[in-house]
Amino acid sequence: MVSSLIESFTLVRTDTDQDLMPLVDGAVIDPSIFGGAGFNVRANVEANVVRVVFEHSGSHSGTQDEGNAPFTLFGDVSGDYYGEDPLLGDYTVTATPYTEDDDSTFVASSPTTIHFTIAEPTARTLQVYPNSFNNEIFLDTPRKERPVQIQFQSVQGHDLHIVLEQQVIQEKKRIRISTQHLPSGQYIMRVIGRDWTETRHVIKQ
Repeated sequence: MVSSLIESFTLVRTDTDQDLMPLVDGAVIDPSIFGGAGFNVRANVEANVVRVVFEHSGSHSGTQDEGNAPFTLFGDVSGDYYGEDPLLGDYTVTATPYTEDDDSTFVASSPTTIHFTIAEPTARTLQVYPNSFNNEIFLDTPRKERPVQIQFQSVQGHDLHIVLEQQVIQEKKRIRISTQHLPSGQYIMRVIGRDWTETRHVIKQ
């Protein structure tokens, strides 16, 4: 991140106010992870930040001036998140954090910008199958690269926990992942390459 005051961004599902995943620059997001609900983006900041101004463009565009934590792209009331529909397309979000000096004057710090895409899976992106799996799941990646990091994150409740993490050395574009010891349930599967990240909503039977 460019700014020392913006630590990270988090993608939020607004019907449950649930954290879905860390939102990193260049992420490609499968819209099925929202379950038909809206989304929001939270900026995670240093403790001395008192205000964050968001600017966003793409399938949604506008500005949001947030003076209370949590600092969110589309606003909230005491952590009850407002949201927008996850329209397909490219998004750019810029967050400018402010501190307050001894004269109660807002002082802007360096802005941080991220880009992400909400897109249906296609032949040119990561393919994950079967979506509902038992003891193994397969990935077809859009490129041959090694290593690739794979995370399964639990989506039960309001907390997001990595329950399985593997680093795979690719020999081919197709990857087999053993999920024998993964408990049954719904997961956000993140596949992280050298300069790309993609997510899928999957179910372990």
